[in-house]
Formats: sequence, C-alpha cells, structure tokens
Amino acid sequence: MILFWFLLGPDGADVVSMKYAYSMGTFGLLCTVAGFSLVKDDMANGAGSHYARVGILFMVIGMGVGTVEAALEIVSAEAASPEHTALFAGAAEGIGSLTTAFAMLGFAVVGIAFLVQKNFPIILSALMTLVGIIGVAGAATSYDNDNVMMVPYIGMMSITLAFGIVRLRTKE
Repeated sequence: MILFWFLLGPDGADVVSMKYAYSMGTFGLLCTVAGFSLVKDDMANGAGSHYARVGILFMVIGMGVGTVEAALEIVSAEAASPEHTALFAGAAEGIGSLTTAFAMLGFAVVGIAFLVQKNFPIILSALMTLVGIIGVAGAATSYDNDNVMMVPYIGMMSITLAFGIVRLRTKE
C-alpha cells in the first residue's frame, strides 16, 4: 500500500499512473483485511474473539465498499471534462469518508480484541486501537485534508506491518 499509494503513485514519485497506484493500493488494503481475518480465526473462542468478529465485519464493509472510492478516483483522473472530474472526485470523497470511518472503526475494535485476548504485544494492540480511533475522527471531520489523514493511514500500514512481523516470528 505504501509503495503504490505514497511512493510510486501520482502523490509521490509519479512513476505509475493513478489507475495502477489505486488498484494495487486497494489490493493491499483488502489483503490487510484478509490477514486480520486469519488472525481472528486463530483466536477461536477466546476473550477477544467476539470483538475481533465485529471489528473484521466493520473492516470488510469499510474496505469492501471503499473499492468504489478507488474506482471513482480512477474515473475522475481519466474523465473527459473538468466537470466530470469534479463530479467523480466529489463522489469518491463522500464514499471514502464514510467507508474509511467504518474501516478505521473496525481496525480499532480489532485492536481492542487483541488487548482483551492478550495474544499480541499490549503496546502494539493499544497503538492499533488509538490509530483506529484517530482514523474514525479524521474521516468524520477532515477526510479531505491529506495532512490529517496521513497520520491514521501511515499508522495503520505501519502497525499492520508490525503485526505481520510479530505473527511470522511467533509462527517460527
């Protein structure tokens, strides 16, 4: 996600087109949900399993419907007229605000599940919860402000990467 959206895409080095950057970045977000879903399944019937199920549901809804935002962003970049660009970009922002809030809420609830079940480091689980809450607040109030939304986006990606590393190390 970081590679395609922030580094190689139009907002970064502009190496790949918006279409490719959004497609690959969205694929990365969907892989994030799949990864946390697998962890949820491993939690069985532990103390945090119910929270994890609810959190994953919110993430599936948020990121699943969030693919519509990515599609609208791609269409707005390729629109034939400035009016169409503005129309599609506005629709993408409206959908993105709501779906990002759902996904970030799910991220926070999964963090709470990990805190309750204590199957990951507490500091990492607490950071996940905090970043999710910041993401919900940011999406609800300032979704159009990239400076505000970079905090939860980069936090989510970094924490997801850290969870993946912890998970792989414990599997060995």
